[in-house]
Amino acid sequence: MVGLIGGGLAVLAPIALAVWLTADPARNRAIVVPNEHFYIVTLVSVLEAVVALFVARATLHLQQYRVLLVALGFMTMAGFFSVHAIHTPGVMFGHGYGSSNG
Repeated sequence: MVGLIGGGLAVLAPIALAVWLTADPARNRAIVVPNEHFYIVTLVSVLEAVVALFVARATLHLQQYRVLLVALGFMTMAGFFSVHAIHTPGVMFGHGYGSSNG
């Protein structure tokens, strides 16, 4: 019974929060943190590259070459996340959010 109540609460709580935030837009403010976004996404990219390296080394050691696709997937995600981090507004090209060019 407790699991059913906890599961129902886990499903209904995000829905109730979304309804509460959309009911009054003044409560739903945008939080702009481009520098922190850059650091977090860069860290995730580096961690994915490290995981790709470890998976590739373990795969070659165990001679399970089909698992190299997992390492390739992690390397691909690391590449996408690094490009995503570089293009965080205000990091590479200019002043970021809320600035005018004029």
